[in-house]
Amino acid sequence: MEKIYVLIVDDQDETRRLSRTVLELGIQDRNMEDTIEIHEATGYETGLDAYDRIKPDYVISDINFKGSPKTGIDLANTLVSERNHDAKRIMLSSAARIEEKQKARFQGEYVIVPNKFDIDLDLIVSPDRVCCSYSQPA
Repeated sequence: MEKIYVLIVDDQDETRRLSRTVLELGIQDRNMEDTIEIHEATGYETGLDAYDRIKPDYVISDINFKGSPKTGIDLANTLVSERNHDAKRIMLSSAARIEEKQKARFQGEYVIVPNKFDIDLDLIVSPDRVCCSYSQPA
């Protein structure tokens, strides 16, 4: 299997570390340590820089970056319009407004809105089996 590169973009250190840990545990459980490489960025600008450096297959991004006028949706739009973006996008948010979630969904993003923190490694390992993961808060 060809190496898969994943970029996690989140302004909150704890959430970014938790995202990485959840993915790493799934990777270890499937004995795929040599197959998936995880990188991190802290927001819109660092996400663009990391994307240019890494050219990831997947970008897992928070929708809202605190203190920034740019969002994860802006990041995805920039990657598509200016970077000839080919990576799959997974938007991760439990706090985004419904209209932001719908905007991401209609732009073809995967949207995961966890009640409990959960990243399904199948989105990365077997993306052809997943059309769209979207849930609205209760």
